[in-house]
Amino acid sequence: MSGRLDPDFLAEAPPALDSSQYETDFNDVKEKGALTGGTRTPEETTVGLFWAYDGAQKLGTPPRLYNQIVRTIAIQKGNMLEQNVRLFALVNMAMADAGIQCWLSKYHYELWRPVVGIREADPGWGPTGCGDDNPETEGDPYWLPFGAPRTNQPGIKSFTPNFPAYPSGHATFGAASLDMVRLFYGTDNIAFDFVSDELNGESVDVDGSIRTHHKRNFNRLSDAINENGRSRVYLWCSLAVRFCWWY
Repeated sequence: MSGRLDPDFLAEAPPALDSSQYETDFNDVKEKGALTGGTRTPEETTVGLFWAYDGAQKLGTPPRLYNQIVRTIAIQKGNMLEQNVRLFALVNMAMADAGIQCWLSKYHYELWRPVVGIREADPGWGPTGCGDDNPETEGDPYWLPFGAPRTNQPGIKSFTPNFPAYPSGHATFGAASLDMVRLFYGTDNIAFDFVSDELNGESVDVDGSIRTHHKRNFNRLSDAINENGRSRVYLWCSLAVRFCWWY
């Protein structure tokens, strides 16, 4: 390997900081992802928690979540052993390749997370004091995200990952895995129900309470892909702003 960056493998660049798209997405995340004082609804919080799997105890990371969903669909379809071998190999190879592309792009663009970008949006704040040079964004130096949930670790605060925001890892892995399912079966119209380990009636919330059991229903694979991507804005948004995903 030459060690040089191949631009063909990069995700499309995020919107410029002084663009109207950036302004729209900035405000969306600021409202929907705030720890307190925002406009996130209980349903939106549910969506965020449902798809989380942020390395929590007894839950693991996002690829496990998507494998669980694929397993649910495979059982529903009545797959033979040979079909499962091929399906799960394709799904996990797709996630591996997509993950490489995602993290290559993350460290190429080095996009801030909202906990930094919102706090340092206005001139005079942050190490450089430069702000984001967008007159339509209004910073809040005390803004906090809902945070990645420390499920099954009561008393431990939510956190922000220590790697760049764009592209969203959740959106990347979710789209890669479920789009491969679409290709495998030749249709997007696969309806399924799924109970996330985040909301299985057993997992423990940060305050020590047991989260209620919740089953979600999806009519199409693309519905699940889109909800998974959007969930990062609803829940903790320190991973991805709204332009980090689209399907």
